[in-house]
Amino acid sequence: LCAIASIVLFMTTFSDWFNLPSVADLKDIAPDAVLEGGLVSGESIALNVWDLPIGRWFVYLSILCAAWMVLAALFSANPEWAVILATPTVIFSFFTMLILSYRLIDPPREAADPTTVYYVAVGASVALFAGAFWAIRDEFVPPGFKKAPAPEVVHLDSAP
Repeated sequence: LCAIASIVLFMTTFSDWFNLPSVADLKDIAPDAVLEGGLVSGESIALNVWDLPIGRWFVYLSILCAAWMVLAALFSANPEWAVILATPTVIFSFFTMLILSYRLIDPPREAADPTTVYYVAVGASVALFAGAFWAIRDEFVPPGFKKAPAPEVVHLDSAP
């Protein structure tokens, strides 16, 4: 689940996440506005992951930690490294999920409309968090792994 979610989240970072009104519509709203950056009047404006100041770093940290976690699960002889790397993945993906969900309520610009790709990115961040959180569970040992030994029960003598 983490592998698929991180790949989907990574692929969405190359697409537009929010659409703003076209330059012509903005000129109708504010006729005295000056176009900067070489925009043509019929061109639409789009925002992507790089327009989320803090969110972009959590998105990429989540993807990177998930990749490490999946590689550790695939190439490690025991599940320790996958569980160790699942913890930062849970933390970063939790903040990614919160930030992207918050941007659904409060877009980065006033007139920005989220695109379908953004909803896919939000879903991928939720799936990444759920997969990383699920990976921390200690009750299931995948085939090929050895179950960790149970700690010995400590008996205390009641003798003085």
